[in-house]
Amino acid sequence: MPIVRKIYSIVFGALLTICLVVLPFSFLIKSDLGSPNKLKTWFKQADLYSVVINNLSLQLEKAVTSINFQIKPDISNSEINIALKSSVSESYFYQNVDNVVDANYSWLKGQTSKPDFLIDLAVVKNGLVNNLVNSQTSLAVCNQLVAYRLSTLSECQANLTTALNSNSVFSNYQTVNQDNLVSYLSGSSNSTPYYEQYSYLPSRFQTLMKTPVYTLVAIIAVILLSAIILGLGFRLIKFIFKSVIAATIILIVLRLLINPIFNSVQKISVIANNSNSDLIIKMINYFLIDFKRGLNNFLIGYVIIFALLVIVIFIIKSLHKNRKNKTPKNPDTKPVSPSQNFLKLNERSSQNK
Repeated sequence: MPIVRKIYSIVFGALLTICLVVLPFSFLIKSDLGSPNKLKTWFKQADLYSVVINNLSLQLEKAVTSINFQIKPDISNSEINIALKSSVSESYFYQNVDNVVDANYSWLKGQTSKPDFLIDLAVVKNGLVNNLVNSQTSLAVCNQLVAYRLSTLSECQANLTTALNSNSVFSNYQTVNQDNLVSYLSGSSNSTPYYEQYSYLPSRFQTLMKTPVYTLVAIIAVILLSAIILGLGFRLIKFIFKSVIAATIILIVLRLLINPIFNSVQKISVIANNSNSDLIIKMINYFLIDFKRGLNNFLIGYVIIFALLVIVIFIIKSLHKNRKNKTPKNPDTKPVSPSQNFLKLNERSSQNK
């Protein structure tokens, strides 16, 4: 029986330690990624609006300089940037971002069979083209044509509007939804919708969100089984105490490794060479800041449990020691020497005579 208890303590002690280490990670991942609110907040903190506007400005700059026009207007990137911001307000942008995020979370949670969102680009494109046509550079080109009597101002602006609208960047898509998002981003018209490519994600996401419950059930099951095997006493408390110590030490080490790991992640070529590396790094940093704060709270909780167990162990040992000291000693149980036995025998024999 002692051997069985020893083996049990080692095997299930390691299992309990693993569960205690997994528990904070599962809760913190669920807290940060379980709902769309954190993601929406992080997008705004990372200024996703400016990132997208700047990327589109560079894309549109190439498109504008490639249009077939009488005299190509050399519209600057700053003018395109201003035109974009006038066409796409920050509130309108984040409203669409929130809709996309909410739709994808509904899909991941199994509430819908696929994401369902729609971004209307027609109004945005019309406003953008109008702003570009009326930019200082475009007006200067049109005025030059008017000066040389090659065109009227209205005709010049109409021709420039037609030239811009015929460009693939402006004409390909009037709306973006869950079915053509990949095609819109990649420029390929035959791309499979992303929710079909990653059809396994909802089930895995839902399983991940249930991990805290599974871990808690495993911890309770191990403790109950330990109570049966080890008994409701000092052995059980000592068993839990060792696992809590081991889990706390492991979590402290992992907490100290978070910053070095983050620094290493920034240097990975896939992230470092990405045009949106600043945005990616900011998003990872926001997650880690929130994660570290939550991990600190769990560590405090484990230290409190550790302290309570120390107190319980001290009390049990004290009670056991006091009980041992108060146990009365029976004088009849004292060892008797052979000479004393011989004298008692003589006394009895003389009495019998």
